[in-house]
Amino acid sequence: MAVLRADHPDVGRFIVSERKEGALANFNISVAVTDEFIEAVKGDKPFRFRDPCTDQPFRVLEDAAFFYNGKYADASCEVVEENFWRDHAKEMQGLDSFYGITDLKTGQAMSLPARFIWNMIVDCAWKNGEPGLFMVDQCNPEHSFDTHIHENHSIEATNPCGEQPLENFEACNLGHINLSLMLRHNAPSWVEFSEGGNDVTNDAVSRYLDAALNWPRLGHVVPPGIRFLDNAVKMSRFPLEGIDWKVRKLRKIGLGIMGYAQMLARMGIVCGSKESVAMAAVLIKYINRQSKIASHRLSKERGVFEDWEESKYARPTQYPDWFRRHTGLDPEEWTEGFPLRNHSTTTVAPTGTTSIIANTSAGCEPLFNVVYFRRVSKDAHSKGLLTEFDDYFLTVLEENHLDVENIKSEALGLVRAGEFVSAGNLSAPRPVSNIFTAAVEIAPRAHVLMQAVFQEHVESAISKTINFSPGCTRREIDNAFRLALRLNCKGISGYRVDSRKRQVLGIHKEGKSWDEECHCGKV
Repeated sequence: MAVLRADHPDVGRFIVSERKEGALANFNISVAVTDEFIEAVKGDKPFRFRDPCTDQPFRVLEDAAFFYNGKYADASCEVVEENFWRDHAKEMQGLDSFYGITDLKTGQAMSLPARFIWNMIVDCAWKNGEPGLFMVDQCNPEHSFDTHIHENHSIEATNPCGEQPLENFEACNLGHINLSLMLRHNAPSWVEFSEGGNDVTNDAVSRYLDAALNWPRLGHVVPPGIRFLDNAVKMSRFPLEGIDWKVRKLRKIGLGIMGYAQMLARMGIVCGSKESVAMAAVLIKYINRQSKIASHRLSKERGVFEDWEESKYARPTQYPDWFRRHTGLDPEEWTEGFPLRNHSTTTVAPTGTTSIIANTSAGCEPLFNVVYFRRVSKDAHSKGLLTEFDDYFLTVLEENHLDVENIKSEALGLVRAGEFVSAGNLSAPRPVSNIFTAAVEIAPRAHVLMQAVFQEHVESAISKTINFSPGCTRREIDNAFRLALRLNCKGISGYRVDSRKRQVLGIHKEGKSWDEECHCGKV
């Protein structure tokens, strides 16, 4: 993950750095947007840039003028290596009106229209999914340390997928609860329980989960999950002494979830619906608070993390709302502090490989689709492209006494013809296909609402991608990003399906013939 602050003078060059497919191929990139930048965008105001070495107003250097100034648009590459108006603007939208306004004079304090930078971000995200946003000024106030007092605990970047905002020299240490295994045997579906009603109140959701979810089992797996991850801190080896020291000092861990979409399918709930959002709020709140209790009990056995006295947990009454949200406890009952073994305990990772091994859906993401391509490394066992069926979809077909092989053949025929969209294309009954809604069929707003409700009760962050349809507009991406800002997400990323020639997952194949490169499987 490469992260650059929005007030860095090179942010424009950074934003367009992955417009050409294959550039920075081993990086995700995100712009760290500050509150000051966001307010300038909302107010359509100029935005001042800062010197990254001194934190003082940045004085324009020749390279910055070469990149941003329209008067260099006709210069040859020998004179100006990269110029925004010459090399990028022609294929972008919503930026022509800024021509001339972005001209800079060397030696002067650097200032550009904030909306110019914002529109660059949106257009590049529309182009191929890069960059995303990292809300750095939303992240730090939610940190388990008060970074206004303890600046040494400030966070400036995240891990590659964005779910772990990290202090300098921290490392990821993640584990995931498979929610698809947490339902009771013969649990009622939501429709059966609600008798087709639309009552999605907190009380109705709680009553349904009491009937459908195996709460004792879920409660049983959290403590060993916390102990397991704390053990991993002790047993891990790191390439730098600074990492080793910091990880053992703070003992940051991230217990999260996977299989949420599959659990919803087992409940008969459409992912992205208001029911699915309400269920997520109840589940993640429970897991987060149980993880704190488990880390608290572990601290009695093994001791608190080294910097506990500097953390908000040492002073719950100074941060009552924050403490109450993450523990469910009354801060007045913990005036001497709430001991913890780990300064942070929860996150929601993408769980790509882990969820494949567990044969379930990834993280808090919806199902990508019921049949899709997966691009993998070419080796002696693989030609580089797998065609996979969602295993639970096939199970549901079988349980409903449908001809599984016939529906698989139907799906493969549609994929070969480039006509497959989702389960709704197939001859499966509508009640079955509805609960296997593809990620791209879910409205961007619903994607963001799902991320936000998970974020409210997770200390770290959420790895979540909005799957935009191939025909989505830049305005849709703009609206989704702004909604994520309003709902206090710590980051946001989106990907417009088929916007790259090569993508990890897809339903439309490019390049070689089907038989030459594909073979089938199920996951």
